[in-house]
Amino acid sequence: MTVRLLAALALVLACMTMPAHAAHKALPLEQGFQDIPWGADIAGFPNLERIGVKNMAEFYSDPSRSYVVGGVAVTRVVYGVTKGKVFAVYVDLPSQEAFDSLRTSLEKQLGVDKSRLDGATTVWSWRKGPVRVKLKQEQTGARKLALYYEPLAKDVELSIFEKDGDETHRGPTTWFSVKDDSLPTAIPLLRF
Repeated sequence: MTVRLLAALALVLACMTMPAHAAHKALPLEQGFQDIPWGADIAGFPNLERIGVKNMAEFYSDPSRSYVVGGVAVTRVVYGVTKGKVFAVYVDLPSQEAFDSLRTSLEKQLGVDKSRLDGATTVWSWRKGPVRVKLKQEQTGARKLALYYEPLAKDVELSIFEKDGDETHRGPTTWFSVKDDSLPTAIPLLRF
């Protein structure tokens, strides 16, 4: 059983690092997310569609792409933008298996995390150069990945959660729906 589990984990990690198509080149995490550099002007990425606004930030998504974590498709990656510059990436992780695979990969690549309990949410945190990486898992089962480019993120007063009176209840920010039914290109979420 242990051998099968290790073989499955190796396969999952291999899938995370395989290119989805030959032309896609991902930047190192400390330089950007996928092919979008941190601090890049959002106008240079016409495939990104604005899906929401909150406080000092706008949020964009590329409906022509999907991402893969541990062989599991991620429905949407959201880019946070302030003053026209990319400062964050937010990902809802669709399954516990995807979450566990990503956490294992992050621990392997970035070392031991700094974990803490934030109310009903467990937060794992790492730093890679100017980038803060956070994995969050709520008792409700919701799982999220957030990447912050700290030189820009430090100036943004933002929580992607709205508080509804009761400080213990957090609901996700509402994103607008994707406009067309075209199939996105699947790309591995993170590479190191």
